[in-house]
Amino acid sequence: MGRDTRRRVELPPSLRALADLASNLWWSCDPEAAALWGDLSRRARLRDDERTPLNPVRVLDRLSARDLEALGRDRDFIATLRRVNNRFRRETARRGIARRPRVAYFSMEFGLHASLPV
Repeated sequence: MGRDTRRRVELPPSLRALADLASNLWWSCDPEAAALWGDLSRRARLRDDERTPLNPVRVLDRLSARDLEALGRDRDFIATLRRVNNRFRRETARRGIARRPRVAYFSMEFGLHASLPV
């Protein structure tokens, strides 16, 4: 039987963008987004071995209702999240308007990101 991946704590409206960011590897190519997840993993009190490789879905799952409430009031965090989410939306929307076919080659010998083991 598969692991239940539903969140046990609802994300406040000001933090809902985290769910979209966690489910897309885009964050791994954006230094500010990666730093945001690093900050969240510390706030979720993940052990070093749980933080590396960083898994944003696990980080969100480990944040308590109290953690989320505090984050929802943290103006600096919310400002960072908005900047990151706006960039994410712009870049992913722009990619949807390809004028010509594009090809990408991913070598699984190197993997995509440390959070996706080979």
